[in-house]
Amino acid sequence: MGRRGRALLVAGAVLVAAGAGTLLLIGRAVVRRDRAREAEVETRWQAQVESVASARASRPARTSGESLRARAALYGARVSDSLDDGARETLRSGTDLPAFRGLLQQHPWLLEDAIALSRLPAWVTVADDATAGADPFDRFQGVSEGLDHVRTAGRVLDQAAMLALHDGHPEIALQRIMDGLDLVRAIMTAPTIAQIMHATALEQAILARVEEFLPRIPAVARGPGRPAIERLRAHLDATIPHRDLVEALVGEGELGLGMIESMESMTGSALGWMADLVPGLGFSARQERIAYLHAMAGLISEATRPFPQQAWPAGAPPGRRGAADMLIPAVGTLAGRSALAARHRAVLDLSIASLLGEVPPTMPADPLTGAPLRVERDDAALRIILSGATIDETLLTCPLDGRP
Repeated sequence: MGRRGRALLVAGAVLVAAGAGTLLLIGRAVVRRDRAREAEVETRWQAQVESVASARASRPARTSGESLRARAALYGARVSDSLDDGARETLRSGTDLPAFRGLLQQHPWLLEDAIALSRLPAWVTVADDATAGADPFDRFQGVSEGLDHVRTAGRVLDQAAMLALHDGHPEIALQRIMDGLDLVRAIMTAPTIAQIMHATALEQAILARVEEFLPRIPAVARGPGRPAIERLRAHLDATIPHRDLVEALVGEGELGLGMIESMESMTGSALGWMADLVPGLGFSARQERIAYLHAMAGLISEATRPFPQQAWPAGAPPGRRGAADMLIPAVGTLAGRSALAARHRAVLDLSIASLLGEVPPTMPADPLTGAPLRVERDDAALRIILSGATIDETLLTCPLDGRP
């Protein structure tokens, strides 16, 4: 090789070294930027976790007795073993009162056990925590199992209330309504997303029964049923959607972090340092953790806002299909359902207050839209009206049959 060739080789080596140095500098800058973003996301996440932990600490400690989840599984097994397809369809439909009456006469334990379920204070207890296991997915499955069974018990209580109203026993109907709402309360202790979905659906069914019960309120309030009405109003006045959804999202976030750590241990860390620098080369627990926490923190921040101010994306961001991103449509839908349930509670509470002559001096706002509610009443009916920008909407009509 001549002098010119050696000079070209030296020049090439210098260029390669310079290029490698430039790439190294760029890589270090990217790492510094990612580390700063990671610290910001971690700080935001820890603040959200601590906020939920503080709220949990203010509640009564979990009991060590039997949980609603454990008893619900036994109830579901008995329903499966004792009822044929026709009987289970009667429970599912909720429209055939004569068939339901016959079902209770043949299987009185259906209602007795459902009432016993409503007396249990919590969905899971300390004992459930101790036996759930260390694996995060197993723990999540253990907490969620049995929700379908407790929904069956809720349908039994709902139809029992309907039957009591039909038979002219409003006090009994009110007690079954409160049993159903107690089930909702127990499901919502330390909730997951699945628990909120089931509890919201059950609550909406029970609240529809409250709406049917409204015309009997004045008569029941004049008798021994007044304390039960006050318990009902205490439930209707509870403002749970924001707190419970945020707590559930933090729980989902903790679950997801545990699964990321499990995946890291399964895939190994041989290429971890390269995956951190070159996205797509392999599994990077650090990159996945940053992306996951960033998405979860965004969901939680949105859930803390009053529903009229929430702006949920239509779907996951382009190029992202992580577990947290896939939650976006579901959480937005669930937030809407929770707001609808909050509206229903507010409307019913205002209706009961009006029927009892206790209309508040300041009308509440609609939790779904933020617009004011108002009461209109004549000899025929009581109406709850939503004041709109261009047109008013009647949210509830309670017939009065000329009663004051």
